[in-house]
Amino acid sequence: MLFINSENQVYSGDRQENDRQLTTDEESLFLKGHGFDLSTGFVVDITDTQEYKEKIRQEENQAKKATLQLQIDELDKRRIRAICEPEVKDEETGQTWLEYYTQQIQELREEIINLI
Repeated sequence: MLFINSENQVYSGDRQENDRQLTTDEESLFLKGHGFDLSTGFVVDITDTQEYKEKIRQEENQAKKATLQLQIDELDKRRIRAICEPEVKDEETGQTWLEYYTQQIQELREEIINLI
């Protein structure tokens, strides 16, 4: 069983005086670990609010930016090798590996900018 105290903290164990036991719905929402608010002394579902949706969107963008940055870092390593060992990637166009990796990095950076 879960309880909420006067400081809006949820705990398990023995119920303390003046603390309230969470309802089954509140407990299930709390155990999901996200999408709730405790500020009123009740576990309230906030998943349909604009603020929560914006927060989730920002978190997803941050994760996507981190992934893109890792890809850029990997391409940077390949660019260093392409500088040291210049080779043509595409005989038809004459594009070098350095040019190719640089182009890939520019595209990833543009994608990061578009996430804002």
